[in-house]
Amino acid sequence: MIPNIFGLDPQVILIAIAVGMFIWLTLYKLDKTGIGDKFVNKLIVIVIISATTLIMGMVFFDCFWHAVDNNYFQKLPNTLKEYGLIDALFSDYKPDAEGPSVGFFKQGGMTFLGALYGAFFGYVISYWFIFKHERSKIIHYLNIILPGLILAHGLGRIGCFLSGCCTGIKAPFPLGFKFPYAPVPANPSASYIDPRINDVLPANLYEGIFLIGLFFILFFALKKNQTKVYMVSYGTFRFFLEFLRGDSRGAVPLLRHIPFLSWISPSQFLSFILLIVGILLFIFEDKLSNYLKKWDRPIIKKTKQASEN
Repeated sequence: MIPNIFGLDPQVILIAIAVGMFIWLTLYKLDKTGIGDKFVNKLIVIVIISATTLIMGMVFFDCFWHAVDNNYFQKLPNTLKEYGLIDALFSDYKPDAEGPSVGFFKQGGMTFLGALYGAFFGYVISYWFIFKHERSKIIHYLNIILPGLILAHGLGRIGCFLSGCCTGIKAPFPLGFKFPYAPVPANPSASYIDPRINDVLPANLYEGIFLIGLFFILFFALKKNQTKVYMVSYGTFRFFLEFLRGDSRGAVPLLRHIPFLSWISPSQFLSFILLIVGILLFIFEDKLSNYLKKWDRPIIKKTKQASEN
């Protein structure tokens, strides 16, 4: 939508602001809980681990869906034999005129839902081992962290709007418009609607507005249930937003061969799972917390005499 600012992609600028806001809001919320510096430091470690798995999931999932769509895995044995593992993962040249890029990590770009699942995975695993004494409160602390992540995601989507990525289907002006500075997609051979030459819906702007609105609801209006409300509301919104997206969506491995389900995009598949998990939490969260209490390990404080012995 707009050119680079001081040599930086506007999306990069918004993402930097989003990360800063996420860190500030998370620390602010944790300070309000009064849990103490020791536990805050542990949660910061968990957030760092979750951020790492977020980045991994953000890249891996999108590359995986497009690799499936491009029949990458069927060609993988021959690729490994002819080019080796490094090229099979990272090379961006083509083995033949019609084949996909060789490298797995050149198949796609980045996807937020992949990042979200990566972050959830990192959070659950790291929380389980770091907060052994409060495993039953795993959702409670996620409620504290989540609003900042939602705001960061919303600002990131505004960055997408300014950069011209993650755009929608064709639509006549003024409903749609061109994004002359939109980036070339990670996989140019994939089918997508080029927003540089077509008037398209600003699907990225719709999502950004929805997420920022959701942040204000969760941060200022709700005292609990943030995780459940987010999963159900965003899962539903994102599922239907996918019908308006005009960029390449990839394919779901098992569903792509089922005629009446082949239309489901990977993001719709992951959104549906997010929705179902949210509904299940509404029904079973109390039972889950009671079950996890069995796994809480009390903190053993060493006395001075015991330490001397």
